[in-house]
Amino acid sequence: MTERAERLLEFDKIRREVAMCAVSDCARAAIESDELPFDRAAVTRNLALTAEADLMLNKYRLDPIAGFDDVAPQLEKADKGSALSMGELLRVARLLRSARIAVTTLERAPEEITHLRQLTEGVRTDAALEKDIFDCILSENEMSDNASDKLYYARRRIRELNARLKEKLMSYTRNNESSKYLRDNLVTVREGRYVLPVKAECRSDVAGIVHDRSATGSTVFVEPFAIVELNNDLRLALSEEQEEVERILADFSRRVSLFSDALKVCQRSCTMLDIVFSKIKFSVKINGILPKIAQNREVRLLNSRHPLIAKEKVVPVDITIPADKPLLIISGPNTGGKTVCLKTVGLLTMMAYFGLYLPCSEASVCVYDGIFCDIGDEQSIENELSTFSMHVKCLIDITRGMTADSLVLLDEPGRGTDPTEGAALAVGIVKFIERVGATAVLTTHFGALKDYALSSPRAENACMQFDDATLMPTFRLITGMPGSSNALGISGRLGLDPAIIRDAQDNLGAEKLSYERVLTSAERLKNESLAELERSKALNEELERSRRALAAEREKIGAAMEKIRRNAAAETKRLASAALMRANEIVDEMKERLAEADEAALLRARTLRNELEGLSYEISDGDEERAEYVDIPESELAVGQSVIVKSLNAPAVVRALNPRRKQANVRMGNVKTDVKYSDLAKPLSDRAPEKAARAVPPPRAAS
Repeated sequence: MTERAERLLEFDKIRREVAMCAVSDCARAAIESDELPFDRAAVTRNLALTAEADLMLNKYRLDPIAGFDDVAPQLEKADKGSALSMGELLRVARLLRSARIAVTTLERAPEEITHLRQLTEGVRTDAALEKDIFDCILSENEMSDNASDKLYYARRRIRELNARLKEKLMSYTRNNESSKYLRDNLVTVREGRYVLPVKAECRSDVAGIVHDRSATGSTVFVEPFAIVELNNDLRLALSEEQEEVERILADFSRRVSLFSDALKVCQRSCTMLDIVFSKIKFSVKINGILPKIAQNREVRLLNSRHPLIAKEKVVPVDITIPADKPLLIISGPNTGGKTVCLKTVGLLTMMAYFGLYLPCSEASVCVYDGIFCDIGDEQSIENELSTFSMHVKCLIDITRGMTADSLVLLDEPGRGTDPTEGAALAVGIVKFIERVGATAVLTTHFGALKDYALSSPRAENACMQFDDATLMPTFRLITGMPGSSNALGISGRLGLDPAIIRDAQDNLGAEKLSYERVLTSAERLKNESLAELERSKALNEELERSRRALAAEREKIGAAMEKIRRNAAAETKRLASAALMRANEIVDEMKERLAEADEAALLRARTLRNELEGLSYEISDGDEERAEYVDIPESELAVGQSVIVKSLNAPAVVRALNPRRKQANVRMGNVKTDVKYSDLAKPLSDRAPEKAARAVPPPRAAS
């Protein structure tokens, strides 16, 4: 039954696509023939292996798979004592290389890679045998001269003899007495010996042994007596070369036979690794996720996509089968996607059992003891069975084989016969499945089956969404309500005569017509609700995007303001530094002028002092907080008072007061200078910005 289910659900096509990702023929064959497991431990292990392969390839960038061949026939041949050919030995060497790469790569993998390491437990490699084969055998038909000393010298002797023979024969082909007897000035080989093409009528003019004659008889191939000995030596050297090649092949074959059991383990491990990594390569290709194994028998496949439908055509569908309602009955219009939905449940379940990721946004599957299907119309001409008879035969097999732990997938049960009897049969089948306790997904057009799902506590109606405005299916599954077939509306859209549609509506009973209208109205209301929900979601997503954009913009503005602040602080420091340099220059010049003690010097000194007073600036390093202070009224100023020089943001002590000029002579550290009353303040606290005072010392002035 499993083989039929795989075919009906098209899992055989999935197998073929996975097999195309393998690097070896033996892995491809195993992928297409391995049985699906139906027990939790095996399914869990398959998924764990695929998950670790995902980590290896896509996180740690480690690939333990190298190309290798199926060497089972070669091992059997070697075990029987037969010598392997050069091509067969190369196949063995490639397997040894692949096993070595697999073992060393998994040894370097992180500790979390446990299941894959188990696949290489017990693997033994032979690096010497691998290297010797690759060093000695260059291709399927060529062995290296360096395979052995004897082979090297035999081939060197062959090259020397070939050169001597060609040189000797070329003396016949040059324009001389003998060349006129030749058909062509060429040297050829017959029966492994060098000969000359001599005209048949000149046979007696060239002394030698005739080895062959041309098809026309006009040419005979003569081995001159002068080169017979050289030809004999060449044949002997070639024989020695062949004997040595055969000896080397026999020696390699013996080594392979001795290592045969280990090579079988290597091939088994490499094949299993190739299978696992083929699964993750296919899983990535379909953009799949690792499914969970449900503990409570709930199936959950959100945004699931049928992997065999083209990406640009497939419509994602949410499929949920609760543990307490294991019967899902899907109704809706023809060509609305009911059967695809049914197949998606079964196919994705099989894929999970096989160890594949599922094309969903969220996936949780149950492990059943079997999957039973009846999908599509089948006839058996050979057994003279109609579509309905084949359908019933299938139902017999399913009902006999299923258990409470089975998954049953039925496409329109009761089809192919009288609708009333077919609907009754469908309800009977559903009731039987319910009594057994199996999980089932069914598609139907029967109202009786939809009604049963409304009354049964273990069944759930679902419908494929239908757009009343366009009379087109949307291929989306809506759980919780039955769907209308919309057969008359679809027929009208497809072009059926309106009169026929009207007559058909008249032939529908009033009760049936009312029921269909209620269903249609309910569908419309639910579609409108879903559309409103989608709009709300879209609006929320837009608001969230706007919020993130505003936050990002706020961060940009903050960063820009910080940059401006840093630039302003740097510019302030630069200006302060320039002013300080000028102030120092002025002070130095004032000292020089005062030392001259004449009227002109004094006048120049006063001018410089006025310029010095104009060099008022504020200094801040951009990271310090400015000291807090308050202005001092002139009446409160006193000698010995501690003050702040605002322009320098520096502490000072008043030494003397000049009310006429409204200036005070203050001392800042070791520096004494005159400062205007308006530039003096008193601190709010004892904390003074010493860093600013140290950063730029005040200009010096004569006392």
